[in-house]
Amino acid sequence: MNKNILAIAIAAAVAAPSAFAAATVYGKAHMSVDSVNNAQDGTKNGSATNVASNSSHIGIKGSESLGAGLKAVYKFET
Repeated sequence: MNKNILAIAIAAAVAAPSAFAAATVYGKAHMSVDSVNNAQDGTKNGSATNVASNSSHIGIKGSESLGAGLKAVYKFET
């Protein structure tokens, strides 16, 4: 599910600048690669490697003039 949301966010980030010229793409990637060895006999049978996202986020924000003194403000973050 998270991979689908990330793919949608990246697609929106690519498409947004053409629709809204004042769009700002922002975010932070807090990633870690964890290696754990749970084997009791020293073999690699109990080892595992994981890539984890630790509070990573990406977003798009900006505003668009609607005319007549009105302005639309938007923000999407995941």
